[in-house]
Amino acid sequence: MKKRDPLRFRKSEVSQRRHQSSKQRGDGPAPKATTARQLAFSIIDEYKQTGTFVGQLLEERLEGERRDFMKRPPLAGRIARPAPKATKSKPSAKQRINLSQLDRRLVTQLVYGVVRRQDTLDAILNQFVTRGRAQTEPALWTLLQLGVYQLVLTTGIPQHAAVDETVQLTHWLREPRWSGFLNGILRTIGRHVTNEFLETPAFDAVPVECLTSKLQEADSVGGETREEFQPASPNDSATFAADGEPEIHSSRHTQIRYRRFQKPILPDPKAEPQQYLARAFGLPLWLIDRWSQRFSTEELFRLAEWFERRQPLSLRVNRRHGTRDELLARFAETLGPGSENDFGPGQLPDAIFYDGPLRVVDLPGFSDGDFTVQDETAMSASLLLAPQPGETVLDLCAAPGTKTTHLAELMNNEGHIVASDVDGRRLRRVEENARRLQLDIIKPLRIPPDLSEFPTGPFDAILIDAPCSNTGVIGKRPEVRSRIGTPDILELSGLQLKLLTESAKRLAPNGRIVYSTCSIEPEENSAVVNSFLAGHPDFQLKEVLEFIPGQPSDGGYQALLVRKSE
Repeated sequence: MKKRDPLRFRKSEVSQRRHQSSKQRGDGPAPKATTARQLAFSIIDEYKQTGTFVGQLLEERLEGERRDFMKRPPLAGRIARPAPKATKSKPSAKQRINLSQLDRRLVTQLVYGVVRRQDTLDAILNQFVTRGRAQTEPALWTLLQLGVYQLVLTTGIPQHAAVDETVQLTHWLREPRWSGFLNGILRTIGRHVTNEFLETPAFDAVPVECLTSKLQEADSVGGETREEFQPASPNDSATFAADGEPEIHSSRHTQIRYRRFQKPILPDPKAEPQQYLARAFGLPLWLIDRWSQRFSTEELFRLAEWFERRQPLSLRVNRRHGTRDELLARFAETLGPGSENDFGPGQLPDAIFYDGPLRVVDLPGFSDGDFTVQDETAMSASLLLAPQPGETVLDLCAAPGTKTTHLAELMNNEGHIVASDVDGRRLRRVEENARRLQLDIIKPLRIPPDLSEFPTGPFDAILIDAPCSNTGVIGKRPEVRSRIGTPDILELSGLQLKLLTESAKRLAPNGRIVYSTCSIEPEENSAVVNSFLAGHPDFQLKEVLEFIPGQPSDGGYQALLVRKSE
């Protein structure tokens, strides 16, 4: 039996699991979520049972399936099916609930945080739960994780709120018999965790992202009816931009500090640094072991802290609508005095960093298509390909279209771009992006997973944004930590080589290919390119860009390959 691709969302398989999971708890229907913590639990629980990506679940439950691009006819192209009518795209009450902006942030914080730091939470719980995870009901263990995350890995939720609100979930789930056990464990952990923070790792301390003391004072909120919290990941205070990727807001200056317990909780970071990193930061031990062969212990800690910290959001200016300086001036004029520290020029010519409190969709110019959300590492792939106006370009594995639209902007919307992907649902995001950015040279094309209907070409330039392990962006992909292993990396490298080989057959003479991943594993990067070159003497490697996470943005790999003149 062929092994399932661990990183590719299989709609039929996940839909079946989701249908089955809805019947597993109790005789009646699952309780409807009406509060932030109820919704957070239901999303985490569904993720664990079905494997659905948490980003998709958050979008369904916070935004619903109503999106502007689903109300309009598709661009000229061949995709999964005709766009559904607007009347059919409205989410049901079960899918979507209305929450305040603060509660939406809390839901996102809890979901991403618990999924990302499961190993950390389990390491803490194993010190206090004597009967262990195997003897505890799965939903009860999720409640324990949710409570401990609030108690330990956030710095602004009052302890009584973290305990009491989590215990209340047992009654909502119609499992009141759990309340005493849950209450006892959480209160015991609450007595052992302190508000003392260290600057360096210790066996009795866990890493937490904190605001600087000055900013934390300014952000503190009194009273019991409102909670302010300090998110603990690059995506924790996220909403979803038009490209389907999480976007960050209210991301101010933060640092990783180590919160002390009154007893040893983790391995000794000096004697067992790899084991400490795995449990303290929730990173897979097998991945830490791999990285230790290439990186020093100091660098491993830097990487772990980078993946745990939120970073300023990177915006890509639509150069067809104006310059970066013009957009920065518009931001300053619209957002007013005091906002100048929230944005500024990035390292690339079309990049702006944004670190302010507003959602990206609420920034001036977003609805007009003046900019989009894209990390600078991702921007560099299109710049390396350097598409020219009038060329015919293939963007392989294009969804959700952030790189596709960048190619179109660099081409001044002149020429032809075929944006192909195997996922018709995500391919529609390409349409949405193109429409908002006012680009009409993009033709979406859905191809089968076996590549039997590969675009024919010939193409002047091809961008391969290959499916990969995502180890260069593991802070933004919470599921990666539990979904992949070394065998998956080796399997993915075979797929990547196949994509590169098939693309080469469609490349015009003197054409060029950029092979790009957001992985930092050599098997997916240099090994794939070297294997391709060994079998294709008519190609030449012109340039390689390797990005280490945090220096200064996402990790990844990009190689420019050029077909030699005949």
